[in-house]
Formats: sequence, structure tokens, C-alpha cells
Amino acid sequence: MTTNKTIFLLALIFILPYALLGQQYRLYNPVKSGNYAQDKNFYLLTLFEKIPELNKVLATNSTLAKIASDKKNALQNAAQNCREDLSCHTNGLIWTDDEIELIGKELQKLIQSSSVFKQLIEQHIKPSGYFQLYNELDNESLILKSWEDAANGINRLINVYALAEKPRYAKIDSVSYNINGVYYQRLVDCLNGVLAEQIDKMSLFFQPSLVFTMGLMEINNRDEAARFEPMEAKENAAALQHIPNISWNDYPYSVILVPGHGPDEAHLALSPLGKLRDELAAKRYKEGKAPLIIVSGGYVHPFQTPFCEATEMKKDLIERLGIPESAILIEPHARHTTTNFRNAARLIYQYGIPADKLALVTTTKYQSYYISDMGLDKRSMEELGYVPYELHNRLNQHDIEFSPKIESLHRDNSDALDP
Repeated sequence: MTTNKTIFLLALIFILPYALLGQQYRLYNPVKSGNYAQDKNFYLLTLFEKIPELNKVLATNSTLAKIASDKKNALQNAAQNCREDLSCHTNGLIWTDDEIELIGKELQKLIQSSSVFKQLIEQHIKPSGYFQLYNELDNESLILKSWEDAANGINRLINVYALAEKPRYAKIDSVSYNINGVYYQRLVDCLNGVLAEQIDKMSLFFQPSLVFTMGLMEINNRDEAARFEPMEAKENAAALQHIPNISWNDYPYSVILVPGHGPDEAHLALSPLGKLRDELAAKRYKEGKAPLIIVSGGYVHPFQTPFCEATEMKKDLIERLGIPESAILIEPHARHTTTNFRNAARLIYQYGIPADKLALVTTTKYQSYYISDMGLDKRSMEELGYVPYELHNRLNQHDIEFSPKIESLHRDNSDALDP
């Protein structure tokens, strides 16, 4: 009897972590700032703002308080003196290498000395999955990397939306106005004028730069990362109610992932290729391949399109092809095939879909062979730093088996519209 118990306990030790892979992330309740775009891009800073004990430690630290004062002065100076000079508006709000390093060292000291910061790591940073690529680092290295990502993310957005640096997808994600025109220059000046009236509410070292950054995104109508949130209470509510009742053993695959295709014509809500992909997915669903379809794609082509690929594909699946809403999950943020996979993996882990069960990616043949044979792995490594999927068997010219990767949970603000 003792031997059997020992064997059982050893089995739990070695097997349970794999059986529960990703399940802990489904149970994590994120802290919210009220701005989904901020929370997705700068979750560390949201934690600093919204956890009272952290807020107090940061606000009373003499080094960080001095930086906060300098940044508030920079914002006030911009509001009073810069007028139509965009580079003047960014002076003092962009993080210098020396500032990033100084703050990083101070945060590492706080990790070592403050129980509040240790709780931050154990109760939020690691359980969230949002810092997944850093989870194996020691606490000091983890907080440093997370801070550096946040600071560099702020700098990147200021450079794109105030100084005309090209973003990753320049044709669709650039400044929404003529950056050299008087209108936009005055718009930024007015933005800082309004933000300067809120300075009394900024007690933390990063807040002046953060509110300027989020303001730049707002005046450019770049809230794509926040659209449709919270999806669990809106577009994905019907499917989420259905998921606990699914008998997964009745299906060979967990989900059918369908990448979107944005029309190049401004008047088209859904491209012909998008419709063809819907037809393939509907056929697979009706054949019983999987109980759920994930349609993935955001507001992509053309520039500032009013149409979201995922929601238009969902409408088509329901209205034209007779698929029930409870069988469809939308992923309305991806801007490339790399993030079609990554964001679908996030839904699988966060919604309690079996991550150890094979999934199916179903799409028209040219994209299908791009996925398997034309360097998507390489592009994923270049843009994400990892490959968010593992491909298995190709079934035909339209279908490939794949598995999601847990690294996909990591938030990446190098693409602020879909971090």
C-alpha cells in the first residue's frame, strides 16, 4: 500500500505540471487601469499604479521621486513653451539610457528589500503569464527586463507618433495625420496643454511619459489593442458559456484556427479570400473536426479601415454559413499570420481549451503553404523572439495540425496595436 502511494505521489510530481500546463493562467484575475491599451502594453506600470502598497513605496522612494519631479517639469515646460515643435514636446519625456539604467537599479534594490515587491512577482508577474519569457529569471533580472521593455515601449511609441519613426507595419500603423502639418503639431501641443492640468495626480516616476504616450495613441485613433475588450463579456461570451460543456474526446482537434485576410478596397467589409476561408472552416466544423472555430484578424488593410477581419468573418459564418455563435471565438487584434497563431494560443490557454490537444489551422492554399514552407518560423523569431506554435502533419492543401506554445502568453509592446 505504501509503495502504491509513493508511486502515485511521484506520478503527480512529474505528470501534474504537464496536465495543468497553462491552467493557472486561466485563474489569474488581471489588475485593470481602465485603459485596456495601457494594460496590454504596459502591465507592469498598471501594477505600479493600481496596487496601493506598490504605489506608496515607489512614490516615497527619493531617487524615483526626483525622476517624477523632473518628468512633470518636462511635461509642464512642453505645455507652456513648445507650441508647434514636436521634438520639443518629447524632450524630457523620452527615457534616456541613463534614466532607464538608474531606475532599473532602484527597482532591483526594492525587490531585494521590500516584501511588497516580492509579492508583486509571486502574485502578479509570474501568475499572469504576461512576462512568460522571463519567468525563469531570478526576481532582480525579471523586474529589470520588464521595466526595460516598458521604457523602450514608451520610447518607441513617442518616436512613431511624435517623431515619425516607421513602425513595424508602416503602411497600416503610422501616424494618422501629416506629421509635418500645422494641424497635427498643434494637436500635440493641445494634448500636452490638457495633460499639464493633470500633473497634480502624477505621483509616480513614469506617469508623465506614460500619459503622453497614451495620449499620442488616442489622438491617432490607435486604440486597436483595446477594441472589443473585455471579449469574455462581449463577442466571445456565447462560446465561453459553451466551452465547459464540450466533450473534447468527441473531436480530433480542439479548435479550427482561421487567419483573416483584409481587403485592399476600402469599401469591402470582407475580402473574397476571407469568405473562402470561412467556407473551409464551416465545412470542417460540420464534419466534426473541432467544436470551436477561432477567426483571427484585426483592423489591418487598408490604412485605418473601419472593418475588423475577425468580426466580419464571424458575421459571415453565422449569417451565410449557418455556424452557431456558441461555436465561434473571435481574436480581433492580430495584424499578421505570426500573431494569428500567437493570439489564438492565448485564447486556448486563457479560456480553458485543452492545450495538449492538437488544433487545426485551416486557410486558403497560398497562405497555408506560407505557414509551412515559406519562412513563418523565421519571421516569428525575428518579430516575437520565439515561434508561437509547433506544426505537425499537413492533411491537405488547406489544413495543418499544430500545437500552441505557452510562450505566446508573453505581452510584447514592440507592436503596440497588438502587444
